[in-house]
Amino acid sequence: MTNRGPADWPDDVRRYIHKHFPRRELVSVYQRFASLVEPSDQLLRAVVLLSEGSLSQLSHYVERAADEPGEVIRWAEHDDRVGSQDLRTSNLAKPIDEEHLGS
Repeated sequence: MTNRGPADWPDDVRRYIHKHFPRRELVSVYQRFASLVEPSDQLLRAVVLLSEGSLSQLSHYVERAADEPGEVIRWAEHDDRVGSQDLRTSNLAKPIDEEHLGS
């Protein structure tokens, strides 16, 4: 199995990375994903959204995604900070919306 490179990733994921990470960190950002074999589009979206533009957070979520990809997607799609409810707030099967892209 080969690892998909950034050129094969969805446009919205690459745009999010370029808008939220400093240019000097871009190579490091893409290198962090090397440990994920064939990450789904949903998983890529989850990791970048959860990282919120922080390289250390990105590293944390990539590491977690290698072990628990479904959990990482759930964390990104659901907001369990709202009381005791676990509300689905986004669907990462769809591209990251413009609000999250920061345009």
